[in-house]
Amino acid sequence: MITNIMTLDTLNEVTVKKTQDICKELPDKIAYLKNHHTIEALRNVHDFFTKAQMHINKAARLLLVENAKEEIRLQELEHSRSSCNIL
Repeated sequence: MITNIMTLDTLNEVTVKKTQDICKELPDKIAYLKNHHTIEALRNVHDFFTKAQMHINKAARLLLVENAKEEIRLQELEHSRSSCNIL
């Protein structure tokens, strides 16, 4: 069985790489839109921005989930430590 484990470091690396890719493509997309005053050019650039936004939002959600898991883990650890102190 293969499990997909995404650590914060891995997620951060993937997000940074994707963001860099988006930034590399951006000048070409802007030039395309400037040089082609068509609905298709506008749709193409709109699709590019939509995909970029979806990727960034997905990464943000995953980071929030991972941060929440870490916060819960730390709270459980603190709770177990305080329980040990009582005993």
